Amino acid sequence: MIKKVAVYAVVGLVGAGILSKTRVGSHIASAWHSGVRAVEEAVPPEQELERIRYEIGRLDKEIDRAKGQLADARVAALTAAEDAESRKIDLAERDERIRARAAAIKSGEIKVRHLGRPATPDEATQLLAADVDAFKVKKKELAVVEKQLAVAARNEKTAEKHLAAVAKQKTELALAVQSLEADLRLLRLEQTENKYSTDDGRLGDIKQSVKDVKRRIDVMRKRESLNGPAEDEVAEEARDIDALLQEHDAQSKKGDPVKID
Repeated sequence: MIKKVAVYAVVGLVGAGILSKTRVGSHIASAWHSGVRAVEEAVPPEQELERIRYEIGRLDKEIDRAKGQLADARVAALTAAEDAESRKIDLAERDERIRARAAAIKSGEIKVRHLGRPATPDEATQLLAADVDAFKVKKKELAVVEKQLAVAARNEKTAEKHLAAVAKQKTELALAVQSLEADLRLLRLEQTENKYSTDDGRLGDIKQSVKDVKRRIDVMRKRESLNGPAEDEVAEEARDIDALLQEHDAQSKKGDPVKID
């Protein structure tokens, strides 16, 4: 069973390697990146700006870390400076003692004690040589400490620059986001204004439709009036009726029967 699993794993890895080196692998990678871009583009700008604001807020931790690094660098630089100053004072004192002993040996006024007794000139010279060797060692140690001081001072400046850079970048990013938010609000306002303009256009279309219907009704009414009897014919018909009534009245007065053809 374990062998089968191992074989399947190897086949899977080989297949993945083949896919990565073929067109299929290229298409899969392209589709993946396209999907990622589609997801990113589907995120509203307001939501993306909110995410960026959150990331900018997290820079406070980076600033705090930079402040801690700067504090450590300053303490290290101060400690190295104090150590170097102390060693310089010690070397100055050693140098003074060496020169005083050398002068005493030369003058024969040896005041150095060795093994609980005044030292002989040879012993005093040997002790002076030991002091000179110790002075050389201390001077080398001072040189090392001074290098450490230079490194600490440089590290302090680097930490200062890093802190200033992070703080500046945070400020610039915050201002950039504020500017983008203002641009986005302006865009949304323009979209709203365009929507109102679209609504006004719809109202205009409706008003025009009302006018068109009214015009059609007027045309239909005019057409209907044209389809009715002419005014002259109505007047003539009215005159014929009047003549008939006059004739009827005349006949009625004579007592003659009314003839109607």
